[in-house]
Amino acid sequence: MIARSPLPSVNVIIPNRNGQSSLATCLSSVLSLDYPADRLWVTVVDCHSTDGSLRLLHESFPAVQTIALSRDVGPSAAGNRGVQQFPSDLVAFLSPTVRVDRLWLRSLVAALQDDPQRSCVSSVILDEDGTNVRFAGGEITFSGHAVIPGRGVPFEPNPLRPIRPILFPNRAAMLLQRPLFLGCGGFDEDYYAALCDVDLGWRLWVLGKQVHLVQDSIAYDGQALLEPEALPYRDRVIVERNAVWSMVKNYEEQHLRRLLPLATLLASQRAHAAIPQTYPPAQNGTEAETKVSPAVAAILAGLREAGNGWSQMLARRHIVQLRRQRPDREIFARFPVARTPPSFPGREYGVMQKNLLSTVEVNDVVGHKRTPSLLVLSPDPLGSHLTRAATRCWEIAGSLAEEMGVLLAAPDPITQENPALRLYTYDAQEEATLLRLATAADAVLAPASLVAQLPCLHNLGKPLIVDLGDTFIGEGLARAAHQPPAVQQKLGWEAVANLDIAALAGDFFIAGNERQRDLWLGVLWSHGRINPLTYADERALNRLVAIVPPGVPGEPPHPAEPTLKGVYPGISAEDRLILWPESIQDTSGPGLLLEILSELIAERPHIKLCFLVEEEGESPEADDLRRMADQFGLLEKNAFFLAPLPYNERQRYLLEADFVVHLQQSRIETGFACRTGLLNAIWASLPLVVSPGDPLADWVSTHELGHVVDADDREGWAKALISLLDDPDFRERARPRFQALAGELAWENQIRPIVEFMYEPELAADALVVGDATRLAAGAREYPQALQRTVQFWQDQVEQRDELIERIAKHRLVRWLGILREQE
Repeated sequence: MIARSPLPSVNVIIPNRNGQSSLATCLSSVLSLDYPADRLWVTVVDCHSTDGSLRLLHESFPAVQTIALSRDVGPSAAGNRGVQQFPSDLVAFLSPTVRVDRLWLRSLVAALQDDPQRSCVSSVILDEDGTNVRFAGGEITFSGHAVIPGRGVPFEPNPLRPIRPILFPNRAAMLLQRPLFLGCGGFDEDYYAALCDVDLGWRLWVLGKQVHLVQDSIAYDGQALLEPEALPYRDRVIVERNAVWSMVKNYEEQHLRRLLPLATLLASQRAHAAIPQTYPPAQNGTEAETKVSPAVAAILAGLREAGNGWSQMLARRHIVQLRRQRPDREIFARFPVARTPPSFPGREYGVMQKNLLSTVEVNDVVGHKRTPSLLVLSPDPLGSHLTRAATRCWEIAGSLAEEMGVLLAAPDPITQENPALRLYTYDAQEEATLLRLATAADAVLAPASLVAQLPCLHNLGKPLIVDLGDTFIGEGLARAAHQPPAVQQKLGWEAVANLDIAALAGDFFIAGNERQRDLWLGVLWSHGRINPLTYADERALNRLVAIVPPGVPGEPPHPAEPTLKGVYPGISAEDRLILWPESIQDTSGPGLLLEILSELIAERPHIKLCFLVEEEGESPEADDLRRMADQFGLLEKNAFFLAPLPYNERQRYLLEADFVVHLQQSRIETGFACRTGLLNAIWASLPLVVSPGDPLADWVSTHELGHVVDADDREGWAKALISLLDDPDFRERARPRFQALAGELAWENQIRPIVEFMYEPELAADALVVGDATRLAAGAREYPQALQRTVQFWQDQVEQRDELIERIAKHRLVRWLGILREQE
C-alpha cells in the first residue's frame, strides 16, 4: 500500500502532437493543481510537432520536462517514453486537449492510497462546459470494441458509488503505480492510440489487478466530440485492427478460438451495413462503377492490418497468458459485455450476432446477466402538468427504476423530479442526441405515436419497445371530427401511416388491456408480424405483445389542506362535491349531466359539479359546455370549470370530492380505451358513476365501487347520483375494496412484462423479415403512397424468403393490391 505521508511523487505525462492550441490551457491547469510542487513533475513527450508546440514549451513553460522525439510514434509509445525517462512513485497520463480540476490529482492519489486493491484509477471526463459525459466508465463488446455509455449526454453523479470498478481507464486522464505500469508492459506501442487504454485495463484485470473510476476527479476535454461513424479513415482502421489485437492478447484459449471467427464475420456485416443501399445503374450494357465507402474500406483495412501483425500479437499473448491470475468468467461476470457496438449497425447485425453466439459455448464471456438499462422516451414535456402519454411514461420509468437503470427523455421543460431516474431533454430534430442516449441503454421504449416521428429509432440494432397503450388512432378520429374534411383526411391517413411504421419497427409491443392486445394483435397480423418466426419463438405471442395496464401509485394519497370546500368561491364546506376528472371530447355526456343536475338542485341545492378542463378558449368542447351550464343557470353556482392541478398535487381534488362521474357515448375507441383519469379515483378510494364499455367500468361493477349506467339511461343516471348523494358513508364502507384493487393496480405490478423482457432484451424473432421500417417513413404521410411502399417492401421480401413466408406475404399483397385498385 502506498504510504499516505509524505504524498507520493507523481509524473504527469502529456503526449503531444501539434497540440499547441490547447497545450497551454492543459499545462496551466496542471501547474495549478492542489498538490505539493516538490512531489509533482510534468513531462510533455512531443511527437515531432510542426505547429510551434516546442517553442511554446520553451518560452512559456520552462519548468516542464520535455522529450522531443524525431518522429510521430503515437500517444501509446510517447506515454511509455515519459514513464521510462523520469522515475516517480506514480504516473499520470493526460491528453493535451484536457484541462483538470484543482483537486483532480489529489482525488486520484487518495483513491489509490485508501484501498490497496486499486491498481489504476481513472477520472470522469466531461466536455469543455462540464455538462456532458466524455468518459465515466466503459464496456466492451465481445469483439473488443469499446462502448462508452452516456457519452455526449449530461453527467449524473452517483452518490452511492463515488468510486467503482471499471474494466478500463481512459488514457486522457488516469493514474497508476509506475512499477505496475512498467511491469505489465505499459501501453502497447503498436496500437498507436485507439483502444490502447482498453487493452491496458483488460490486461490489468487478467493479471489480477483492478481498475476504478473516481467520480470526484474531474477533467474537461475541449476536443470536438466525434461520433464513431464520423472518425477519420485512418482512425477507423486502427479501431478495427486494435479490437482484434485486444481479443488475441487477452482472451483465454477456449474463448479466443470460438469468438475470433465470429468477430470477423460480424466485421463483414458492419462493412455491409456501410454500403449504400442503392447502386449506380448499368450504363450502355455495362455495370457502372461502384465506389467503396471509406467506412467499408476502413473495416477491411483494419482486418488486414490485424492479420499482418499476427505474429507479434501472438508473442505478446503468450506473455499475458503465462501471467494470467484471473479467468475470463470472473472478469466478464463483473463486467458483462455490451450487446451492440457504439455505431448502431442495425437490426440485421443484431440478429446475426445473436445467431452466431447461439452456436458456440461461450457463456463464460457473453452469458452473464447484467442489470439492464432502458431509455424511455416521452412524447410530451414533463412539466408541472402531464399529458396522459407523459404520465404513462413518467410512471413506467419511475417504477422500472427500482429494478434497473432508467433514462427518461422528454422535450422541454422537465420540472418533475425523481432521484432514481436520469432525466434528459431531447429535440426530435437532433437525432445525434437521441442516439447518444440510446448508447447508454440496452433497449428503448417509446409510444407508437412517437416512433413514427423519429426515424433514428427504426433500425437501432437494439430492441425497440413500442407502447400501444394509448389508443391514439381512435382519439385522433374524435379530435379530427371538428376539423374541415381535408384536415380530417390528412389526420386520418397520418395516424394509420404512423401505425404502419410502429408495427414494423417494434420488437416488443405493450398494450393497455386485454381488448387492446386483441386489437394490436390484429394490426400486427395484418402487417405480417404474426408469422411462423414469431409464432415459433413463443406460441402465446407474449414475447411479441404483452399487457401493461395503466396503474396507480403504490402509496395512498397524502392528505392536504382543502382546496375547494370552504375555499373556492361558491363551494361551501357542507356541499356535496361531484368531480369530472377527464377531458371533454364531446358535450353529449356532460351535457346530460347538467340537465339532470338542473333538476336535482331544487331538492338538493348543495350539489356542486366540477369539471377539470382547459382554460377558456383552449377547447371548443369545453367552451360549448360552459355555455350550456350558463343556459341552465348553473355556471359558477352549481357547475364549476376548474383548471387541473399540477400532477404532484392531483390528490387535492380527489380527497375533497364525494364521488366521480364520467358519462360518454359509445364510440369505436371506447372498448379499447383506458380512462386513466378515473384510475386516480380508485387510488383515492373515491366512488364512481360511469358509463360502460371499458375495463374501468368492469372494475366498478365487479368490485362494487359505485354504479355503471348506460349512457342513454337518463333515469338510471339520476338514480345513481341520488344514491351516492344520499349515502355519505358509502366511501368508507367501500374503502377496503378500493384499497385491494389499488394494490392490484399498483404500477410496480403492472410493469412486470417490461421487467421480464429487459432481463433478456432481444430483437424480434422476425427482425430480418421485417427489415428496416425507415423505408416506409419518407412516404408515410400520404397513406396510399405508404401502402404502395409497403407492397413493394413485401414484394422484395418475397423474392428472398422461404416458401412459407412467401405464401403469407403473397396473401397480404393480394388484399392490399385490391385496396389500391379500389382507391384508383
